[in-house]
Amino acid sequence: MKKNNSVKNINTQNNNFKFDEPYNKQKWAEHFGENFKEEYGSVAGEEEIIEKNKDFLNKIIWIGDLNINENEVIGVFEVYIKNTRLASRVKISRICSRILMSGSYGKGIFFILYEDNKNNYRVSYVKHDKMGIKGENGLIIMKDDYSNPKRYTFLLGEGIKVHTPASRITSDIFGSVESIENAFSVEGVNKEFYKGVKEYFEKIHNDIIKYFDKDENKAKEFALRFLGRVLFCWFLREKELIPNEILNSGVFENLKYKKNYYSDVLEDLFFNVLNMDMEKRKFSKERVIYNYEKAIPFLNGGLFSKKEDDEAVKSIDDEIIKGLFEFFEMYNFTVDESAPFDVEISIDPEMLGRIFENLLAEINPETKESARKETGSFYTPREIVDYMVMEAIKLYLYKKMPDMEKNKIDRIFDVDESVKYTDEERKGILKNIHDMIILDPACGSGAFPLGILQRVFNVIDKLDPNHEYYKNYVIDKLPSGAKAEFKKLYDAKKFSYAYKLDILQSMIHGVDIQPIAIEVSKLRAFLSLVVDEKKEKKEHNLGIRTLPNLEFQFLCTNALIGVDFNIKKGTFEYSVLEGIKTMMKNISEMFYVASSLEEKERVKIKFEEFREFVKNSAFIDESIKAKILSWCPFDNKSAEFFSPLVQFGIDRDFDIVIGNPPYIQLQGMAKGLKEMYQNAGYESFKSTGDIYQLFYEKCLGLLSDDGVASLITSNKWMRAGYGASTREYFYKNADVFRIIDLGAGRFESATVDVNIIFYSKTKEKHTRGERSFEGVTYSGSLKEIASAEFDAVVSEAGREWVIMSGLERSIFNKISRHKALKDWDIKINYGIKTGYNEAFIIDEETKDRLIKEDKKSAELIKPLLRGRDIKRYSYDFNNLYLICTFPALKLNIDKYKAIKKYLESFGKRLEQSGEKGCRKKTNNKWFETQDTISYYKDFENNKIIYPNMTKYLPFIYDENNFYVNQKCFFIIDNKNNKNNLKYLTGILNSKVSHFWIRWNCPELQGGTRELSAIFFANIPIPEADSKTKNNITKLVDQIIILKKQDKDTTALEKQIDEIVYSLYGLSDEEVKVVEG
Repeated sequence: MKKNNSVKNINTQNNNFKFDEPYNKQKWAEHFGENFKEEYGSVAGEEEIIEKNKDFLNKIIWIGDLNINENEVIGVFEVYIKNTRLASRVKISRICSRILMSGSYGKGIFFILYEDNKNNYRVSYVKHDKMGIKGENGLIIMKDDYSNPKRYTFLLGEGIKVHTPASRITSDIFGSVESIENAFSVEGVNKEFYKGVKEYFEKIHNDIIKYFDKDENKAKEFALRFLGRVLFCWFLREKELIPNEILNSGVFENLKYKKNYYSDVLEDLFFNVLNMDMEKRKFSKERVIYNYEKAIPFLNGGLFSKKEDDEAVKSIDDEIIKGLFEFFEMYNFTVDESAPFDVEISIDPEMLGRIFENLLAEINPETKESARKETGSFYTPREIVDYMVMEAIKLYLYKKMPDMEKNKIDRIFDVDESVKYTDEERKGILKNIHDMIILDPACGSGAFPLGILQRVFNVIDKLDPNHEYYKNYVIDKLPSGAKAEFKKLYDAKKFSYAYKLDILQSMIHGVDIQPIAIEVSKLRAFLSLVVDEKKEKKEHNLGIRTLPNLEFQFLCTNALIGVDFNIKKGTFEYSVLEGIKTMMKNISEMFYVASSLEEKERVKIKFEEFREFVKNSAFIDESIKAKILSWCPFDNKSAEFFSPLVQFGIDRDFDIVIGNPPYIQLQGMAKGLKEMYQNAGYESFKSTGDIYQLFYEKCLGLLSDDGVASLITSNKWMRAGYGASTREYFYKNADVFRIIDLGAGRFESATVDVNIIFYSKTKEKHTRGERSFEGVTYSGSLKEIASAEFDAVVSEAGREWVIMSGLERSIFNKISRHKALKDWDIKINYGIKTGYNEAFIIDEETKDRLIKEDKKSAELIKPLLRGRDIKRYSYDFNNLYLICTFPALKLNIDKYKAIKKYLESFGKRLEQSGEKGCRKKTNNKWFETQDTISYYKDFENNKIIYPNMTKYLPFIYDENNFYVNQKCFFIIDNKNNKNNLKYLTGILNSKVSHFWIRWNCPELQGGTRELSAIFFANIPIPEADSKTKNNITKLVDQIIILKKQDKDTTALEKQIDEIVYSLYGLSDEEVKVVEG
């Protein structure tokens, strides 16, 4: 940087900094504190930067550095914008990145100053993520990735809500990069805002439930819809499309309404203004809305169509709505949905998606349980959505453009423009992107569809900044009626709105089984269009284009239940399907643009004609007819089937199928639902499996030959027994590009381990031999996934899928040659589930008292070990005992008077009726344990005991007749062979065993492993000669004795490890890998 004056240190701090005042450099310098060195100078390459952006950029000034420590300097700059309308967020991000590169900064703080609005400004923290580059020696070198800067921004100044920045950008944060990044993080705002919205959701629900005859779900649905509408209106207010005078916390004192703000004002706003053509509105002067409706445009889109539930609610408590508005007024709202590379720390539509996805968990019409529990849905973090969207589009383009350099395809999403494209390359990429049709089969609140919209628009904006090419592809495919409208938008230079409108109509399709989820997806799509609108008072409808109807873009149905017309192409009967496609395509296109009630009624008449066509067709199976005739896209109900041909008017397969399908165990479903999926023709169906496995198969079936599926699901299918059918299905039918095992902790509200998989249709079915593809186990940020070393996953019929390096694969293969534990003439039993441990597990004092009262009590009281008591080769007995009233014993409790009296003291709590305050419903008697425990005699045998969930993987040999609780498993030898069990104890406690467990047993939070028999029983155990077996057995005996004396056994355990390495045939290099 070129200095123009001397360095000046700022030592004062101002803890009373005002964020709602215009920008003041000196006050900010003081706020930064003593780490800030003030400078004044130019930026290297400034002239080039300004020339390239001269339509909106005036000047750039370097004002100093924040010296965090010797190795970290953050540049501070002023960027002066002379034309706000032309300064898009992407362009400003590029400028910030270029400035940092010019001064070799990795991070910077930028003040974005608007010369056409000097009262407001933005402060942005910009950084470059690290990316991995493989060096000559094969090692990964981490360097700044200048192609994709990340920008985090607060809007400040007069009239801006500054609750969030005032609480976060305090003067003490500028002492470390970590504290600065925490201050500029949106996560804290997300959680805080959701907590408040959830509180008001519950208040509204409690207030209006009286109108729904105590129907919890109807009341919750209304509350959720009401919040969606109010938040949408709040965003419209930010765009000055709704006057502030009727939507703020002061209305309750300032507006002269009759009785209730909701019934007197909001109902008019929702149903009679936003949902009504301006020319057709009629209000008496007494209505509050009379004085404001001419400043509010007609929106269309169905968001404000009056529903049956709306008729039911007569009022909402003014105090609740006032509190809600006061809460909203603490925050800054922005209609412009943040991008992964450019985040405004405010309330944006993406945050609404997260909020509503969580609130959807409160609603389930069938079971009245949590919808998240019932539908298995979880909100997908933005980082994951963005990664999956970009990678799926890249993989699709690789297939469509095989002759193009992959690096050029990879860089289409970069913010910087260092990669140059020829005109032909631009046209090829844009044409293939325009031709894509995309489906999210479980769209929830619209995270993936909106992620696609955002990323596709960014590519268009980057590759066609002068709007020369993409418009032609749009116009070529548009129906004649829509062409004129597109050209009108294009001529008015509303490029963003025009392209988004086309992307929503022709590219994006979403399906979800929950009606309210579809409503939320539409809401977010509407906001993505509203952001580009500007009010023009003299124009028709105030210059605001009416929103499209998205009933044929977002469909409420079960994507897994399809229809098979069983009609071959080229036959006369196939003309019926052609007719269905043509009619539905026309209906969809007409309804998309219909705004008046008359236009919508004409479309509905066309739909009735379509139904008659189906009804009278002789070539459609009667059961399929019934399904089609039961479907109405204009109501708010879930359809009974999914057919892209019928419901979208599409007769070709999708180019990208993407999403986060639900995770629900099939065995826990209602019988009828389970049978429906079983009869739906899925090859991978297993009654013990999960519904997401069916989505894997369904998505492949929906793909075009060059299409790509990208799904994030639980990763259990890769190794679990129930996943064998899915592995087999992929092996035979799919080409897997890559799989990324992300582990746990990726979803805020779920502890499930997840993976992302990218796959497509295979050209030919595979039946034998190995197939391999890329895979990685990755715990870092997906922003830095480029630095990850991808290993090979070998897919072979009947084998688990494990992501390993070549050396790890060699070890795994050597281990796998040996006989599985389950084939060693042993039995694995589960510990005892009592249903109420507080009664059945007793301390020593209680045990002694019960035996003293009745000697027969000793027959039923046994020493107990819990999972936490198990150590490697030893245990901690905490003097706990179990009352063993197992149903399998068929006891007469009257013979055990002391125990009967003791258990009776717990009253109703021991009943096994399933009622509230009781144990779960069984056929067992009140005094019996919850589980039958038919294997009770096995506890009296010699055995190996181990925890069901453990980080340390300990196994003990027990010959003291301990019983164990449900947190343990135990292994018995069917011939009660002591030496066999001791040998197994040594093998299972070895490092090789732990290596296998880490690869094959699911990881829970914090590195804990789940040792359920379905996984653990497959561990391969080497067979040894009698001499080797005796050596291990003797070492185990010695370790057990020394452990009781609390002595170190490391050397002896190492001896066992050495023997075990030899048994598995591991090389020295492989031993090093096992020992980690």
